Amino acid sequence: MDKVSNQPKSTLISAENLADILRVNVEDIYSYCKFFDADPDDEWVLNEKEHFIYINKKHGARKFTKSGALELAKYVEENVDKKSPWRKLVKTFFDRRHKKYVRSCVMERVADLGGFKKGVTIQRGKAFVNTQQTRYILRLANRQDLLKAALEYEQRGEEHGRPPMKHDDHFIDLPDEIGLSYSANGIKRLSMALQNICKSRSTKSWNSAVSESILQTLKEVSKPLIADNRKLAEITKLAKNKAKQYCEVSKRKKSNVNLDFSLTAHHLYDKSNYDFFQYEINNVIAIDSKLHNAFHAWMGGFNKSCTAEDFLAWLKVQSHEIFEGCDDEVSQEAAAIANIKRRIQLLRPALDAREEVSEASE
Repeated sequence: MDKVSNQPKSTLISAENLADILRVNVEDIYSYCKFFDADPDDEWVLNEKEHFIYINKKHGARKFTKSGALELAKYVEENVDKKSPWRKLVKTFFDRRHKKYVRSCVMERVADLGGFKKGVTIQRGKAFVNTQQTRYILRLANRQDLLKAALEYEQRGEEHGRPPMKHDDHFIDLPDEIGLSYSANGIKRLSMALQNICKSRSTKSWNSAVSESILQTLKEVSKPLIADNRKLAEITKLAKNKAKQYCEVSKRKKSNVNLDFSLTAHHLYDKSNYDFFQYEINNVIAIDSKLHNAFHAWMGGFNKSCTAEDFLAWLKVQSHEIFEGCDDEVSQEAAAIANIKRRIQLLRPALDAREEVSEASE
């Protein structure tokens, strides 16, 4: 998120005004900036767009955001004149405004998750955020090394006295996601760790705001997703009951000779790209979990889009593996194909109508 681009120019603070506020010279402001820029890995950091913008890059002239002014105010207080009550007053003023500003930015990032449904998984009524979106919330960009270091810090325990983070409570490991997915409690723990292991003051400040606001903010963002998940559970149960707990492809079910059988539900047109069909019973079939996994593997993974036409093609191409061992392989294959074709005939008119509307609006 580009904070400055959404910020009116009038809210930026010139070097001259900042120097006047801090009771130093303008030349001092720019000497402090050179110090900040000299070592990107120390605790004093000024990031372009986050803390300042160039108004003349050739000559290094800058204007500062509120958070940038705060960083300089902190530096002046701690390194130039520690005893000045004026500077402490200025720092307190900036600190309060900065804290509210950062907290609102954190909330905005978490709210963005409502539009990134692929990055959030609901399990047992709790939202888990994938690794990529967790880094986004923690403002780590592509720094997976920092996320890993934060997790390791929390798991060690001896440095902070907190118990290790737990599977199913703080994080889960999903088969088709790269890295772990974290709950609000998990993200809070990671943000607490980052405040300890990172030198950058802006990183510490940001993650302080995350730890304070993530529980309530993610709770609000995940409410509609949890409601959707409940509806999906209901439609899944309905599909299984309609099939009388049999797989609609193989006609197998759990029995004393088939104890490892597990029945799941499959959306012929996937939920992510065809969300208008996610609660449509004709779009949901009951299927053996092993066959379900085999179909998505054939498609290239659970994160790949799929359609009823893809499922029909899979039935035809992989028929030997799918129907091997059925009482009557030929009859069962014919019945499965007829079932999917019937559903396509029921669903296709609505899909075609949406596509026509979409083309007309372009």
